[in-house]
Amino acid sequence: MINLSYLVFGPLMLTFVNYGFAHFKNLAFVCSPRGITHHVNFVDIVLLIASFVFSLCVTFTMAMQKTLDMAQQSFTDENSLIYRLTSMYFSYQVRRRNEAERSHHQSI
Repeated sequence: MINLSYLVFGPLMLTFVNYGFAHFKNLAFVCSPRGITHHVNFVDIVLLIASFVFSLCVTFTMAMQKTLDMAQQSFTDENSLIYRLTSMYFSYQVRRRNEAERSHHQSI
């Protein structure tokens, strides 16, 4: 249910907001029975911008959550490439630090 809410208020809402920006000139002015007037429609502009910011935040939050889930799964799986590369890097750093400490103690 939460993923469906993320999809509705994230990428789907962002798509409709982009449609609103594409027709911004039509939304920016008040409509009357005789046609579009020259009065600026601030309510529609503010709602469009607020919806854009909200849907962008929801989309970004969903993307970060999915990325963190994938990273957590990759770091806990011992057969994954990320886990192996990370463990090789950290073991290299430990060896390098130990060698630097040994050479420092030998020079004293």
